[in-house]
Amino acid sequence: MSFQVHHTQRYSLKVLSIYGCVAALALVCTSVMAWSQQLQVSGLKDLPAFTNTPRQVREGSAPLVEAYNPASKLRLAISIKAPKMAEEEAFLKKLQDKSSPNFHKYLSPEQWNARFAPSVQEEQAVVDWVTSQGLTVTARYPNRLMVNVEGSVDTIQKAFNIHINRYQANGTTEFSNDRDPVIPANLTGIVNMWMA
Repeated sequence: MSFQVHHTQRYSLKVLSIYGCVAALALVCTSVMAWSQQLQVSGLKDLPAFTNTPRQVREGSAPLVEAYNPASKLRLAISIKAPKMAEEEAFLKKLQDKSSPNFHKYLSPEQWNARFAPSVQEEQAVVDWVTSQGLTVTARYPNRLMVNVEGSVDTIQKAFNIHINRYQANGTTEFSNDRDPVIPANLTGIVNMWMA
């Protein structure tokens, strides 16, 4: 019995240390609701980014209920793109491959971040931009995969060149941006998505 408990605890610690960064990213990506805004940025100048702005809003079939109160506060989670995803996935496969020299050679969270996390400069570029727009950074993470911010709806609308409204869709009233957000060109390839 004690062997089983010890083995389970060791396994749990390994799983946490290996998959901590990946799990956080997966949680962010899989918890995005249909009304969140996802940025897939490209281009050489400030342009609207392709997003998952709800189809009903994009097509004009979601009736506008009202503008969202501009003085209301919203919190945003800005996801930073994992820069070495293919390498990360290959490493994870090798950890489970008994024929690999890396079989069960787990990394500490610090080693994982040094090898696979976005750079300090990439995270700082996001932080610098959001603070220059009047948003407040509320959390940063050791893996540099996310920056949490908050601000008034008015500030968010100005920062992303959008309007946030309440719309009627699928029998409920939801809030959404009215069009695709705009972010600076220097964040191209850094910002993965944002959600409120």
